[in-house]
Amino acid sequence: YATALALRVFSEALSSGHSDVTYSPGISLAPPGRERPIEVDFALWYRRDQLFDNEDETVTVFGEAKSFGTKCFHKDDVERMRTLAQLLPGAFLVFAALKNTLEPDEKKEIRRLAQWGREPLHDGRPRSPVIVLTGTELFTTWHISETWKNLSGRRKQFAEVSHVRFENLWTMADVTQQVYLDLPSRSEDLRRKWDTAAAKVKAAKKTQRAHRGSKPTRPSRRRLRDAR
Repeated sequence: YATALALRVFSEALSSGHSDVTYSPGISLAPPGRERPIEVDFALWYRRDQLFDNEDETVTVFGEAKSFGTKCFHKDDVERMRTLAQLLPGAFLVFAALKNTLEPDEKKEIRRLAQWGREPLHDGRPRSPVIVLTGTELFTTWHISETWKNLSGRRKQFAEVSHVRFENLWTMADVTQQVYLDLPSRSEDLRRKWDTAAAKVKAAKKTQRAHRGSKPTRPSRRRLRDAR
């Protein structure tokens, strides 16, 4: 049920527009060099419709789907998804559960993966954006944005902002990480890293200038003559 509902989210619940979704549930991948195959609950290829643009990029999505268990996602589940991301950089990773909240241990493990997935590839895209779906999204009766508008807190705030487009999976990853993993936005995260790097460069230059200024100066010829 969780897999079927997660697939429905991508095909029907992200926007009123048409999305092209090709999916395969319950697959087993056998990459070269691995003794055991990697099992994944579902994989899909997603392309959203954009006004006047029929060439929107098709993205790859891998999903781990769970039910109502108190602790559904374990470290092995998260590491398996990380392995998939290493094999296919740029793929989206989905953690979907029928329950409405994550346990602290689940949140910690998925958050660590999400932070790793935010690191940029050579073209600037995130390495592997993580999307979290709970029962709130899986059981939505229409669009997720409409469901979130009837809630409180950050979900309501995101749903009421017109430029937040859930059919954009990069946006969907960003907002669900903020809501369910307590992460800052990716732009804020990048800005902090840039500020930290800039501060380190500034401190290094200041240290170099201080070091140059503390070097002993050679005495002038006049001082040597006077000394003699």
